[in-house]
Amino acid sequence: MRVIWFDVCALWILFEILYTYIIRRSLRVRQNYIFLIQVIVVILTTLGSFVSSAAQNAVLRGDVSVLNSIEVLEASTYLYMAMHILTPLFFTLYVYSLLGVELTKLSEYLGLFMPIITALLLLAATPASGLIFYFDGLHLYHRGEYMWVFYMVSAYYMVYSFYLAIMYRRSARKEIIIGLFAFVFFSVAGVIIQLMNSNYKVEDFCNSIVVVMLYVMIERPADYIDSQTDLENANAFYLNMITKYRRLSRFDMVLLTIDNLAFLDKQIGVAKSDLLLTEAANFLERYVRSARIYRLGRGAFVLVLKEKSGVGPEEVMKGIRERFVESFTAGTYSILLFDCCCHIECPKDAGTFDELRHLLSLAVLPGFHKSRHTFEVTDVDVEGDNRKKDIDRILKNAVETMDGLLIKYQPVMNVKTGRFDGVQLRTVLSTKEKGAISRREYLSVAQDNGTAMRIERYIYNSLCDFIVSSGIRSLGIRDFAIDLPVGALMMKDGSDGILQITDEHGIPHHLITFELTEDVLMHYQGTVKYNIEKLRERGFAFSLVNYGGGYTDAGTILKMPLSSVTLDKDLTMSGLKDDRADTLLQCSVKMLKNFNIRIKAESVENKRIEEYVRTLGCDMMQGYYLSMVYSGNELVRFLRAEGMNAV
Repeated sequence: MRVIWFDVCALWILFEILYTYIIRRSLRVRQNYIFLIQVIVVILTTLGSFVSSAAQNAVLRGDVSVLNSIEVLEASTYLYMAMHILTPLFFTLYVYSLLGVELTKLSEYLGLFMPIITALLLLAATPASGLIFYFDGLHLYHRGEYMWVFYMVSAYYMVYSFYLAIMYRRSARKEIIIGLFAFVFFSVAGVIIQLMNSNYKVEDFCNSIVVVMLYVMIERPADYIDSQTDLENANAFYLNMITKYRRLSRFDMVLLTIDNLAFLDKQIGVAKSDLLLTEAANFLERYVRSARIYRLGRGAFVLVLKEKSGVGPEEVMKGIRERFVESFTAGTYSILLFDCCCHIECPKDAGTFDELRHLLSLAVLPGFHKSRHTFEVTDVDVEGDNRKKDIDRILKNAVETMDGLLIKYQPVMNVKTGRFDGVQLRTVLSTKEKGAISRREYLSVAQDNGTAMRIERYIYNSLCDFIVSSGIRSLGIRDFAIDLPVGALMMKDGSDGILQITDEHGIPHHLITFELTEDVLMHYQGTVKYNIEKLRERGFAFSLVNYGGGYTDAGTILKMPLSSVTLDKDLTMSGLKDDRADTLLQCSVKMLKNFNIRIKAESVENKRIEEYVRTLGCDMMQGYYLSMVYSGNELVRFLRAEGMNAV
């Protein structure tokens, strides 16, 4: 007699899973659909096994008529066999969908479906030939001589799934991979038990237990689905991309970003902006059916085009543009979303998964696109970002001992006296792997990673040490210029640290001139203004560098306590070649001198430039035509060798 209670328990479990799955039908993850089909197949398999076993038991007991028992026995056995051999196939399809692997080659289709076709053909021939199973004269079930084919086909799909799970293990969570291995293990265990004793129908019960395990693990929509738009999220995108790169697939994608999202958040609120994004997501899902659509960030979407879809990226971007010229609606608001698209061809534009992730992380940055509707992959400065990361690492290692941070000095000539009475401090970060890194470049990174303040205090302390130890004031130097980044002025105690270091060295405050960049003009309020005013009151001087090279607000300049400005070198060069630039320079110099602001010209590289800045009426000038950049000791030797600065 066959034990049917394992099948009864399996049916109870499987119908419970099916019911709860239907209740949660809002889940839209693709592998969940395959999982649903698999659950139905396992239910039919178990149902066939249960009815077949019950009918066989009835025949053995003689409880029902032979005719009815035989008909039910044969029909249910055929159902069981057909669904039983389909179970490993759909499990393999489920593994494919779970790992994001798409079938694209004829060989893949043949490798996946030929074994099941062979098994089903043998099953179709079984009623006449008894190849897979047969019933003897007493209506007892027996395995046919080709039953081994069914076992081989099942084993083939188990090994196939096992291979996929290992090959693409990075494309799923660890617990899911464990669940896949568990399915293989329990299925094989159930088969072995039934081979040893066919009366114990435990195989489908084992399958139902593993289906429960898989169901528990896949019912986590937040891992795959963006809750606001119902699109697949960034996690699902990157997992699927790992698989594509593993398979060496070529694929196209369109990156869509919404550029005016930050503006809309301020104008209409985040809640209304989210409604606009939801409407945009609904449009993408309806319009581009030949692509898988992911939401990477709040205002960023990626459309991965399916192979052989017949729709190219240019056509997709054109359709998006045509829709986005019209407004989207959120409640009473009807607003245009400013779209920006980029076509990314992989692996041409990103040869590895890590390169793709890095590329996208830069391409979706707010404000990157500069109000363009399209941009090229080459516009994304991946190499520059890599260099920035390298500098970040170098700075964090060097900041403990300040190794590689070189402090140099360049003399500044007083145009009126012809003597060097000022010194401009210059710094550079010297490294083995990147060579010399300019101050502007390393300071930008230092301000981001939090090392800027330590570096700036070290540099200023080194300048004060040099002034005291070198005796350079006896050589006629009356001004020491050092740039002061806006980040230092934004700190509430920024001025206190400067005062402390200066006073500890006993240096008169009027000897120090802090050079400010134009970004100070845009932040000249609050803490920045407080620190500048406090230092000015203590006798420090301030100079604005690169005057005329960018944002130059004359009104703000006059409000700031500036004692001098440095002309932008590009503007100076333009004045040599263009009459209008020359007129602008002359007017600027005259205006600034009327307010007792001294003028310094930098990058004086030849005699022609020297004569021109003298003609303009500059008070100071510096450049390689006048002197080189020196270390502290070299500067002292240079000034002594000149012999004209000693007092």
